[in-house]
Amino acid sequence: MLYYVGVFFILFFGALKYDLKKNKKEKKGYFTIFMIIFVLAFNYQMGSDWLNYQDFYDNFIPKIGFQDLYSGREIPFLSEKGYILLNIFFYKLGFSYEMFSGIVLTICIFIILKFVKRKSDNYFVAYYILIVNILFGFSMEPIMRQFLATSIVVLAFDYIEKKKFIKYSLLIILAAQFHNSAYLCIFFYFLDRFTIKRRKVLYLIIFSYLAVLMIPIISEKLLSISALSKYMYYINHPLYGFRKISFSRSVLKLLISLVYLYINFYSYQFSKKREKYLQNLSIIYCLFFILDGLPILQRLLPYFSVGFAISISSIGELKTFSKKEIKLNHRRIGYINIIIISMFNIFIFYKTYFTRELSIYRYYNYKNYFIEGLKGNLYSDFETKSYQYKIDIMKLQEKEEMLKN
Repeated sequence: MLYYVGVFFILFFGALKYDLKKNKKEKKGYFTIFMIIFVLAFNYQMGSDWLNYQDFYDNFIPKIGFQDLYSGREIPFLSEKGYILLNIFFYKLGFSYEMFSGIVLTICIFIILKFVKRKSDNYFVAYYILIVNILFGFSMEPIMRQFLATSIVVLAFDYIEKKKFIKYSLLIILAAQFHNSAYLCIFFYFLDRFTIKRRKVLYLIIFSYLAVLMIPIISEKLLSISALSKYMYYINHPLYGFRKISFSRSVLKLLISLVYLYINFYSYQFSKKREKYLQNLSIIYCLFFILDGLPILQRLLPYFSVGFAISISSIGELKTFSKKEIKLNHRRIGYINIIIISMFNIFIFYKTYFTRELSIYRYYNYKNYFIEGLKGNLYSDFETKSYQYKIDIMKLQEKEEMLKN
């Protein structure tokens, strides 16, 4: 836990210092990036997705050849051949799963943070938001395939600005070889060609919120139609179906989205670093954020989150509805906005990762690969490393299911 506190502490005071500086010259900022990579990329035995990924790396990859990719043989992740090839490449070079995972996560984090630093008004704030929204979960589990896809999509963003559609498309196709959902990002190229005006956004917000309220009714109606009974699995599916949410939760999400949209239109709108496609990505993020009853849309949020973090990083320059700088006793108060957004994100971070027993087990007692190695606590094989961990995870999952029922 102290590692997380240390990261947020450095980012928080870095954000305040950066905002208060009169001359905001760009610095390399490699220490901050190194610190984030050290903590996130080289975590050890955290989360739970690593159980599947390491099992695949240690037990499936040695039995898979290049010819098997097109032989019709049943192989995990077969529709995402780029990920399989990456595993084969590292395995053939003799890397352990932990080093493979650490190197891949390092590259992903570095690509995203370097881009965000270049485009943000206050990159410390942007890093803060990114860690809470995607980097922590993507790294700790790890959600490696979508992380790889997201980082390649971020690499492709430069070609939106250079207006090179072919090169952009090729990178999106490459990203989709690691996670099929990346094909959606082909449409991002056209986000630089139009402006989403405030009035239209307001209409979309109203529509999105009404859609959230209607989801339980739509779900019940669909389930009552006998012809759709065979699709009941998908309607109730936790990842792709409909999910009921409380009225209070929907109102809270609406209010949060409105605040974020205000920052978009009354802060980032006036940024010298503003890019239209990044602002549009941020606006779409806010709309998807409201649609909490559709888990499939929530799983697409990472592709929009970079634009979101960049736009919100301009909060230090927030203006009034009349487009005047907000001041207190003739002094700008950007640092107060940064304190508020930082505290709010810490709260979200805590609520997301440390309020359930299962989440506490997976994330609270942080372990680092290098430090555990120095202590002599690294496991020599997957079965030894995962045996008790699997049992503990299953028990906690069963306990949560019992409490739900």
